[in-house]
Amino acid sequence: MNALNDQATGLEDSEIQQFADQVTAVFERVQTRLQRWSRLNSVQTFLKNAEIGNGLDQCEVELDTALNLFQMNTQIAMFQSQRGAREITSNNHSELRELLLQVLTNTTETQNIVNMQIAGEPAAEKIMEAGQIELRSLRESSHPPTNMIIATERSSSPPPLPQDNQRYLQYQRGLINLHRVTGIPPTVKLLNGEVTKEGELAVAGGTYNDIWSGTWLGEEKVALKALRTIKASDIKAQKRFEDEISLWANLKNNHILPFYGVVTDLGQHMHMVSPWQENGNVLDFVKSNPQADRIHLILGAAKGLEYLHSEFL
Repeated sequence: MNALNDQATGLEDSEIQQFADQVTAVFERVQTRLQRWSRLNSVQTFLKNAEIGNGLDQCEVELDTALNLFQMNTQIAMFQSQRGAREITSNNHSELRELLLQVLTNTTETQNIVNMQIAGEPAAEKIMEAGQIELRSLRESSHPPTNMIIATERSSSPPPLPQDNQRYLQYQRGLINLHRVTGIPPTVKLLNGEVTKEGELAVAGGTYNDIWSGTWLGEEKVALKALRTIKASDIKAQKRFEDEISLWANLKNNHILPFYGVVTDLGQHMHMVSPWQENGNVLDFVKSNPQADRIHLILGAAKGLEYLHSEFL
């Protein structure tokens, strides 16, 4: 009985405490009967042997019933408590989503993010990540994917917007605005569903890749480098390439082209995403602009190379 009360400690005024009290009452009734029988002398015990035997059987039944009811009711109470906790968690998530949307669509909040970023706090990265995750959640709630990484249907057409497309567009615009005022690239590097490919033909190419133009979050023009040697369906090949992707993603220098992420749902090849360079590469730029300051261009390339060496690359 003491052990039962110990288990119920801290549960006062709860349903479980009430169930424990009921079991305790049964224990006390049984204990009273046992004490009464223990005070009988030998003759009385002998004469009441049948009565005592039946009484002990009844005590056992009452105790078993009480304990079973306690266990069952406790499980029900715990289930109700867990369900309540899940409802609270769900409400908290809803409130956080509303708060995130407010942060992304409010000019004052955006400026607060910029100020925190200047002060050295990675606020923009965290907000960008949360926004990208929410976009993915909205897409998946409307069109559940058959595979989280590799889409079964590959197309360059824009993915269908979720039913709540107004909310989706608000998140998109908020993230684009955050990107423009802070300069940070996407935090989540798997950009499936965020990037669309433009046109049916590559705009440039090389021995091992083709370059396509595309759009990130419906607004920013990006370059999509399709790696011919790595198919979007080849997970092992992607794993081998992850180290190089990780290295590029961590580089931060004005003379190094930023890395946005990868896309595996735009055709049979994996695409690497980076900002679109309107003037092409430096050789194309010099050909189109023979009067360009070549010393300045070479100096920029040298600074980029110096940075790579400082990162032991």
